[in-house]
Amino acid sequence: MGPDGKILQPGGGWWSPYGDTDEEIQKNLKTGHMPNAPDAMRVGPRHFTGTKKGDDTLRDFLGDIGALGGQAKEEYEKRKK
Repeated sequence: MGPDGKILQPGGGWWSPYGDTDEEIQKNLKTGHMPNAPDAMRVGPRHFTGTKKGDDTLRDFLGDIGALGGQAKEEYEKRKK
């Protein structure tokens, strides 16, 4: 999804869970309301899994299997010491 709240579709069109017009999309982006996807759940950057404990468990699992890289890997290694 782009910063304008739109998902580009094959063939050049677009779709947005936030609405059908640019004005509606901009308004709903601020509130998180998604009229075109009522069962969708918005996951913010704070906790990917919904809780800090869940994030730590996921991060530990990914680190244990060697699936982390870059800054995530460095943070994982610091925490494990």
